[in-house]
Amino acid sequence: MTFSGCSSQNSLSGDQGLAETKAQAPRNSPEVHKLEEELTALLGYQDPEISLLAHTAIEQTNVLARQYQITGFPLLHNFLVNIGIKDRGLCCHWTEDLLKALTALELKHFRLVWAVSNYGTFREHNSIAVVPEGKKLQEGLILDPWRNAGKLFWTPTGQDHYEWRLHPGYNGRSANITCEAE
Repeated sequence: MTFSGCSSQNSLSGDQGLAETKAQAPRNSPEVHKLEEELTALLGYQDPEISLLAHTAIEQTNVLARQYQITGFPLLHNFLVNIGIKDRGLCCHWTEDLLKALTALELKHFRLVWAVSNYGTFREHNSIAVVPEGKKLQEGLILDPWRNAGKLFWTPTGQDHYEWRLHPGYNGRSANITCEAE
């Protein structure tokens, strides 16, 4: 199904998608500030990691949108990937590449989780959950760069219309996950 969820016949590969970044989203941008507020509320106190995490998430999403050459809405881009016109840009690609960038931050107060909804179906959707240490996945914040076609979307995990859980192919450090068509 070429318009299905985030599935494709392409498999995830190496360091594709990770890029050297130049400041594109100023640390004082309204978008960064809003994400910082959400992360502060999630953690319960201010911490320097919050600014770094918010800025990197938004910055890397912008970089990936340029690399993936995002045009149109997400399902259109999925279609273009599935028929071979585009190489990357499915939700699992966004998750893989953004997760690499955020994991490199070596956060102490947050866990980064590869989350999945509707696992194994044509409606499967992958994203990242940022979870304060010691908290459950449902107490985290979903960071979803795919949903708004390269503009980072976030929401409390438990308030999203997707029902998120840990992806069975993710062990907390690395992923044994491929994107395959149903």
